[in-house]
Amino acid sequence: MMAIALIPLVGMAGSAVDTARVYYVKVRLQQACDAGVLAGRKTMDGTDFNTSAYQQAQAFFGNNFKTGMLGSQPPTFVPVKTTENQVAGTASVVVPMTLTKLMGMNPVTLNVACEAKLEIPNLDVMFVLDTTGSMADPDQSGSQSKITGLRAAVLNFYRTVEAAKKTGTQVRYGFVPYSSNVNVGMLLKPEWMVDEWKYQSRVADRTTTSTSTTTDNNEYVYSYSGWTKLSGSSGSRTSTGSLENCYAPANTAKTTSTYTDWSSPSGSATRTLTQVINGSNYSAKVTNGACVITETWYDQYTQRRTETRNPNPNKGKQTTTTTTNYWWNYQQVTFDVSALKGNGATMAGGKLTLPIANNFGNREIFWNASNACIEERQTIKQVDYTSIPANAYDLDVDMVPTSDDTTKWKPWLPKVIFARNSLTNWKVLPVSTNDQGSNSGTNPNFPNIGDFNNGYNAPCPSSATKLAVQTESEITAYVNGLSVGGFTHHDIGFLWGFA
Repeated sequence: MMAIALIPLVGMAGSAVDTARVYYVKVRLQQACDAGVLAGRKTMDGTDFNTSAYQQAQAFFGNNFKTGMLGSQPPTFVPVKTTENQVAGTASVVVPMTLTKLMGMNPVTLNVACEAKLEIPNLDVMFVLDTTGSMADPDQSGSQSKITGLRAAVLNFYRTVEAAKKTGTQVRYGFVPYSSNVNVGMLLKPEWMVDEWKYQSRVADRTTTSTSTTTDNNEYVYSYSGWTKLSGSSGSRTSTGSLENCYAPANTAKTTSTYTDWSSPSGSATRTLTQVINGSNYSAKVTNGACVITETWYDQYTQRRTETRNPNPNKGKQTTTTTTNYWWNYQQVTFDVSALKGNGATMAGGKLTLPIANNFGNREIFWNASNACIEERQTIKQVDYTSIPANAYDLDVDMVPTSDDTTKWKPWLPKVIFARNSLTNWKVLPVSTNDQGSNSGTNPNFPNIGDFNNGYNAPCPSSATKLAVQTESEITAYVNGLSVGGFTHHDIGFLWGFA
């Protein structure tokens, strides 16, 4: 009787065990299917269910459903992209029976389906984009520049969002490119901009004249033929450097010069100069938003020219020269900038004509969408950042300007600004001098900031845009037009992104 009773008891116990096994395996199969399609949808490149997304889906499925779980056979999982650019999947597995197998129960095939959707509600997206000089450098892969990768990332984000949003959903996009400044001037209301502002500039003082007399005491006058190449080779090649450190390497070219004797010890005569050059000379220049380093190299480059001398017919002749000296006061100067406001709801830009050019001439200053950077509002210096002072207006993104000029923005006009003495030795007190400045060399005297290496030391990034519904072609045109240059000031970019 006991043996007979064991038969139904084994059946009942086996049924409970195998039913529990099947139920558990199906739950895990469903969870793994869901995890797989979610990972695949998240990894999609916009609407492209590429190899990377497929592999990610398979990896997440495999991590959540181990082969052989509770005696099951190897599972199958097939993720696919739907017509709505989502990811759906099916999974199946065969579960052999254990105790109920003795009662003739066949293996059970389990099938589940799953789908992952990315759905976007009404949304505002403000891109705050770093466009400093270092963005022209290669990325970690070395296959493209950082700015190229940034452009691709913006477009991929746009495509992903657009593919996921429902019919009737509105998504608006805006942009704030930044480097050491932001180009937001054309987005401001005219009443938010000052009518006049103080700039570190210069004003005409007076003119003086000086007279000098020189005597030509040269025994000979010299003339030179052009160079003729004899042997060796030379050439040039370019490379890119960092925009934030655009300097040329030290020159290595060495020249050996050999002269023949003059054809006559006195009077008219000729001689030849032979030069042998080896090594390289370098120059660096910011061109179209890139630091271009040019190397001119020489390999046993040999050249020759003829030098001719003749008695100086003007020996003993005196020449009197009168020079006009233009004296400037380099100091803080208040300029009327109201002409840049224009007429309309927002700033329109314009032109200023200011008497700051050399020889007391006028200079035209243009301020428009291409260079409408701003000077920030009043700020306060402090030693810690535990709190924001009430009168640090530059940090108050919600503050609407009042009639007080400290609450308003100012046009950024580097063409108006002159360094007082030099870039590395700026004098605080006003300076009176007849030096009209120089914009050449590594650290010229009294340079105009807008003229000296413009686009590198004094850059203005691409103009910012307000939030608006945009097409992919509009987004593409905008990011492809981003200019790169200048140093990094994250704060101003983030603040205007919030504003």
